[in-house]
Amino acid sequence: MVFNSITFLLYFLPAFLLLYSLLGKPYRKLVILSFSILFYLWGAPRFLFGVLISTVLVFYLVRRMDASKTPLHRKILLMLSALISTGMLLMCMCTGHFTDPVRLMMISAEMNFTWWTGTLIPLGISFFTFDAISYSIDVYRKERQPLAKLQDYLTYLLMFPRLIAGPIMPFRSKADQLAERDEENVHASRLAGWYCFVTGLAKIVLLAAPLGHFADKAFSRDVLHLSAGTAWLGMLALSFQIYFAFSGYTDMASGLGRMMGYRFPKNFDDPYVSNSLSDFWKRWNVSLNQWMKLYLLTPLACIGRTSAGKSHLVAGTVFGATVLWYGASWNVFAWGAFHGFWLVAERIWLNRVYEYFKTGIPQLVKVLWVFAIVAHGWVFFRAESVEHALEYLRSLWTAGGTQTILPDNSFAFTTLLCIAGIMLGYSPKGKLLHEQLDAGRLTARKHLIIMVCTLILFALCISKISTQGIPSIVPFRF
Repeated sequence: MVFNSITFLLYFLPAFLLLYSLLGKPYRKLVILSFSILFYLWGAPRFLFGVLISTVLVFYLVRRMDASKTPLHRKILLMLSALISTGMLLMCMCTGHFTDPVRLMMISAEMNFTWWTGTLIPLGISFFTFDAISYSIDVYRKERQPLAKLQDYLTYLLMFPRLIAGPIMPFRSKADQLAERDEENVHASRLAGWYCFVTGLAKIVLLAAPLGHFADKAFSRDVLHLSAGTAWLGMLALSFQIYFAFSGYTDMASGLGRMMGYRFPKNFDDPYVSNSLSDFWKRWNVSLNQWMKLYLLTPLACIGRTSAGKSHLVAGTVFGATVLWYGASWNVFAWGAFHGFWLVAERIWLNRVYEYFKTGIPQLVKVLWVFAIVAHGWVFFRAESVEHALEYLRSLWTAGGTQTILPDNSFAFTTLLCIAGIMLGYSPKGKLLHEQLDAGRLTARKHLIIMVCTLILFALCISKISTQGIPSIVPFRF
């Protein structure tokens, strides 16, 4: 079950909100946990038992670690809890990639015992793994006290709004919310959450999905014979599809959290207006970058003496770990290597060019340059293989292809709407409106106008999903 499905929008979510509103404050956490487990059962029932067992083990190991006074004992328990948390993630990320040769050999030998060689991806495994690690480390560092109730810990890890696309929530920054959620201005908070949720739904259904259909056509053809114009349109459609898919799911998760009284950390900061590739990575998947900084970059930087070589090594290690988050496949490795090459080029060469032309390079030129690099990188992410990606990139820069895919009448309008949406979100007026919505500082008239608009958008999305099915989104590894 995904957020943009009829089952979730018309059955699961209304039932949850109804029970959440009717029951008193003491029972609301139980409602959240119960519906989160139901959501998990719907999406990945065979993994729920293992996830619950590992979660319970980590909870009691951390409590035991916090009560221990022996440094060695505490370190052993920390390592054990981290091993339990990461074991399933590493197995799920690497199983399919590294056991494909074994699987093919067994199939050729007509052996049917190959179920264990398939890629296993429990729902939300990356997000609650990183959250569990942050919980163990924060308690080990004495920065936070362990949670007193198992129910609170399970809610923290399995909260259903975050299972599909995050964000990651370091325990140190959200421990207080787990004990007491924001109950002030509850109606304004729920309205703000509703606006954010519908906005995210519209991004996925009305923007990402139509562009994704064209991108799928472009990447499914014989790309060696694809015309350059069609290849460029396909790459542009893919870039906006990924942008609004991630942005949409992030908005929906944040909106659901606001309706429950939680404030999720910012996870998406207008990355397509970045003026450098390093700036793009700071804006893309913000919660992942912050997690890497808190729990990987800072500890590594504190080891040994500081030097330029060590700084580059640490930065490369953290970037490699960040890339590995998106999957253990050759496509992802190629995508990471592509970005790594341009990051190094930017640090060694491009920044010097910017310094030389201090007043001669407009901001727009930098933004378009970064967008072009990022868009080319998405080809590796989307293609079926590295060879397929290289063939597609070749079609972008050669004029020998003859196969042309004509976009429908709505393609140009949707593309322009995407660009306008990005620019509006980056503009001062767009940021001001977002701040007012987030803080609930709106007049009754503005609330009425926005409510009417969101209801119309919601109806349009339901109609499109009902007639065309759940939008096909690029494999979600964000």
